[in-house]
Amino acid sequence: MKYLFVFLVPVLLFSCKGHKKRVEKNDWDKLNYKSTVKTVITASYFSEAASKNFPSGNYYDCDTERFDTSGFLTEKATYKRDGTLTYQCTYKYDSKHNVIEENKYDHDFTDTTLSADSLVRKLYSYIYSFNKKGIIIGDSVYVNLKFHHLKIWQHDSTGNITTIKSYNTANKLTTVENWKYDGDGNITEYSKSNANGRLINRTTYAFNKQGNIWQKEKYYADGALETKHIYRYNTSNDVTDDIVIDNGKHNKWEYDYSDTDPDGNWLKVSYSENDKKRWVFKRSIDYY
Repeated sequence: MKYLFVFLVPVLLFSCKGHKKRVEKNDWDKLNYKSTVKTVITASYFSEAASKNFPSGNYYDCDTERFDTSGFLTEKATYKRDGTLTYQCTYKYDSKHNVIEENKYDHDFTDTTLSADSLVRKLYSYIYSFNKKGIIIGDSVYVNLKFHHLKIWQHDSTGNITTIKSYNTANKLTTVENWKYDGDGNITEYSKSNANGRLINRTTYAFNKQGNIWQKEKYYADGALETKHIYRYNTSNDVTDDIVIDNGKHNKWEYDYSDTDPDGNWLKVSYSENDKKRWVFKRSIDYY
């Protein structure tokens, strides 16, 4: 089993897949990369003018993804403009390419806006356990090498996640997460509750014929709508429009994929909010 990976919030929208029970052989498929990608460097800029000189221009930060020859992520990292490493995540796999260990490092301790609690959490480690069928059944979470909490996973007969129960260091139940699916294996609902069964939040999903999410609605515990997303895609399954209703406020995010390489991977995308350009993302891609 593999996991979705996230960098900047706008980048996440470039491929809103992963909730449908589809055949995804590796992380290249999951992240919508074409061909045998080795390394991807994505620089984010505040404006078109600032993006003229990649990668040494006036960029906000720079994300790096590294893959093995089978198409699985081995490392993610984020760098500031001065080259300082601020975030790093590494992955270890078993012989079946199940993620058995994930280590997240936060290297940036100079931000004075962070709380003291955030400053001491330098290393998060996730150790995953699988059954004989290769289905995840639990993960233990460590903070600075000290045990923090345990999650127990449950699945239906097709291997879809149905429930995750989290327990603290005293082995007491803290939260319960539940998933529901349609007949095609698409997730239709996710909910999270506390140990007493009180609902914390709930999210519903709808999919198009290509298996991409076209609508996502998140609700508060009292049933009031918190956020709603409506997505549109191009023929490469990249998000082109994201119409957002957030606590009653309407926004429209648009993505212009103006440049692609011969393999079909985008090299430049512009991100606009309510017809005003906000970000420009530029990629440099190396292949095996």
